Amino acid sequence: MWWFKLACIALAVATAVLGVSAAPPSVVDLAHCPKSCGGVNISYPFGIGQGCFRPGFEVTCNHNARPPKLFLTNTTTKIVQTYPWGGVDMFIFFNIATRPGAFGSYNRSWKAPGKSLFIGQDFIVVIIGCGVEAFLFDTTSGPGNLLGSCVTMCDDMVALEIAEGGYCNGMACCYIVLYAPFEVHAFRLDIIQKEQAVPVALVNATTLKAFLLEYKDMYTFSILDLLSDKVNESTIGAATVHLWPVITDQPNCQTARMHEQYACAASNCQEYGENVGYWCTCSNENDHGNPYIVGRGGCSEGKYCSSILWQCCPQ
Repeated sequence: MWWFKLACIALAVATAVLGVSAAPPSVVDLAHCPKSCGGVNISYPFGIGQGCFRPGFEVTCNHNARPPKLFLTNTTTKIVQTYPWGGVDMFIFFNIATRPGAFGSYNRSWKAPGKSLFIGQDFIVVIIGCGVEAFLFDTTSGPGNLLGSCVTMCDDMVALEIAEGGYCNGMACCYIVLYAPFEVHAFRLDIIQKEQAVPVALVNATTLKAFLLEYKDMYTFSILDLLSDKVNESTIGAATVHLWPVITDQPNCQTARMHEQYACAASNCQEYGENVGYWCTCSNENDHGNPYIVGRGGCSEGKYCSSILWQCCPQ
């Protein structure tokens, strides 16, 4: 059976190169892995280096930045938070230089690395600029399905001043609800800027801005944002978007449980869609352990005190 042993060795080497163990790891298994980058904690299944992440969940740390910054691998998307139950918060924004009052057509796109992360449905894309039509397409598969559109105008300074501090109403600012029947792994934003006369006070408003944020957070319009050269993480503040995880090496929980690389460690398996994949959660929603690791640091599974039952469970 020498050939079987060689096959097992080859499999072990392959999984190490991919950054994943054959079974859910423990805290000891992950002891050699970087725990943070620039003040952002890194929670498995995300990780940096061999044996520290599952396929599709690799992240990188840019140590040349001050402070260091954490990114999704092979992207320029900055991560601001990772969660033990899976998923990440990040900034997705675009700054597009234009000529004031002139016609122009622009497009920007974003794509998650692989199929293991997707944008949920409770998000909006905010567009700030003068005289534009914006169109949002889901490009997860194919050239794109239209998700929505919106229009802005800047021809009335009084109306703009009234809009200051309020939600986007079309005066230099509009938004598109990110709604799709399935997960969105990639999108394209097309913007058409119309030729128009703008008030003298806005002749320097030459940069179109677009960014994603949670629908519940919304965005309060500011003329200063319209006039600024760009938006970034410091100007849009808490305007982050959450990417949800999905384990795609097996189509559903039933099939996944029969394989050695089943991701859930003594925790619940949740399916996403029909034969799309799954993710892991702790049995109790108040349990903040990591459902992707075994033992200490994983799900408590009864080793917590219930504020609802007013009693402590055995330790």
